Amino acid sequence: IAEGLDAVILNPSVVLGPGDWNRGSSQIFKAVHNESRFFPIGGTGYVDVHDVALYTSKVLFSNVKNERFILNSANLTYKELFSLIACHMKKPKPAISLSPFLMEVICRVDAFASFFLRRKPTLTRDFAKISSRIKSYSSKKILTKLNFKFIKIEETVKNYSNWYLDDLN
Repeated sequence: IAEGLDAVILNPSVVLGPGDWNRGSSQIFKAVHNESRFFPIGGTGYVDVHDVALYTSKVLFSNVKNERFILNSANLTYKELFSLIACHMKKPKPAISLSPFLMEVICRVDAFASFFLRRKPTLTRDFAKISSRIKSYSSKKILTKLNFKFIKIEETVKNYSNWYLDDLN
């Protein structure tokens, strides 16, 4: 853009969608399905992968130029998201919050174990810090400028909970 090229930047919040249970945001569904009782105390924004794809193509073929937009359907705490997933997967809701101190301890224990097991650590210190904060994102700009509507996060969670459960069968 600084060099005179037309561009539009889309910044999605955490993207939820079907995929490998062991990677990315799909790990949230796996943790809830495995009946993890823990949840970080923070929160963040979430958006459906279909919305990201749809609005990317809509913006691509629109007259919008040199703009930046946030794609976010809803801001939820991790407890709210994990509880919603648990409800749709018919699993117990998480009940134990992980304080920043406890997250730090878990990260250190995981790093220590990973060294001896010769695997990548599951949790990082950065993840521990980030997951202890509440981050909120607003899609007001794209909603007003381009009249977009996002899939409700409850529908997203229901769809992908069902997808993951079907994938297990």
